[in-house]
Amino acid sequence: MKAIVKLLATSALVSSIALAPSAMANLDINQADNKMMCKKAKQNKMARHGMHHKGFSGKGHNMKRIFKQLDLTDAQREQIKGIFASVKDSNEALREQMKAYRTELKTLVNSDNYSEDAVRALRAQYQTSFDDAEVAKASIKNQVNAVLTDEQRAKKAEIMGKIKARMEKFKERRAEKRQQS
Repeated sequence: MKAIVKLLATSALVSSIALAPSAMANLDINQADNKMMCKKAKQNKMARHGMHHKGFSGKGHNMKRIFKQLDLTDAQREQIKGIFASVKDSNEALREQMKAYRTELKTLVNSDNYSEDAVRALRAQYQTSFDDAEVAKASIKNQVNAVLTDEQRAKKAEIMGKIKARMEKFKERRAEKRQQS
């Protein structure tokens, strides 16, 4: 009986050693497939939540999705496209100013001459740009809302409320994860 157990144990050991390289190769392939599937699932989940490659800051994606849900007429679509086209150049100039601000702030933060007063002075220097950006944003929203019907405005507000609630849940979960770490 002991001889049979030894024989079975030895044959199991020999077969496992012999099959180990092919099992490891399959494991590597399976791990690669698993990583690919996880990456695709994450991308799909991100796309469902409007997070594409820009994360939550991809505001254009959200607006397009919202407009699709509002059942706009062709005339409304054209009016809204016209609104965005009319402010494209001025928005580009504002974007360039914001980019310059961020670059100067980054340089200041990483320099030896850093001081809170210098940051406040830089912020004050760009304050009119910040104000202009906020006014432009409000103006666009007002113009778009003027194109929408009362029902569409109500539906837009509902959709925006859902997006905001989802963002708050995301922020809460992220804060919880940070506390646990």
